[in-house]
Amino acid sequence: MHPEKSSLITAYIKLLNQTPDKLENAQKIRDFLSDTVQIKKFVPPTVEFVSILRYKKPRIHRAIMDSLMPRTSMHMVFQLNIGYEKALESIGLTNDYFK
Repeated sequence: MHPEKSSLITAYIKLLNQTPDKLENAQKIRDFLSDTVQIKKFVPPTVEFVSILRYKKPRIHRAIMDSLMPRTSMHMVFQLNIGYEKALESIGLTNDYFK
């Protein structure tokens, strides 16, 4: 795994664990995911991140989803869902990483 990808996954875990599932936190998560989509050095696990978000922080997921413009890259990513367990497996995590 690319070392920066590993660091990105660690940062995402930390962000989700420190962020309550409240609407006022949606922008913070959205900013992180927007930055993630822009990464070019490696393929970021954006779909995995969104699938985990959908399961772990459903209010934030819904708030972001409702705020996205149709036919944008972020909107398309938020339409995808590989499921929570598959997302964890894909990036080499278990549920133990999350509070």
